[in-house]
Amino acid sequence: NFPLDLAAGEAAPVAMVAPQING
Repeated sequence: NFPLDLAAGEAAPVAMVAPQING
C-alpha cells in the first residue's frame, strides 16, 4: 500500500494515517 500511495501522491497516505490515529 505504501508504494502505491506514494506513487499516487503523498496526500493519499496522509489521509489514511490521520483517521487511523483518530481511530
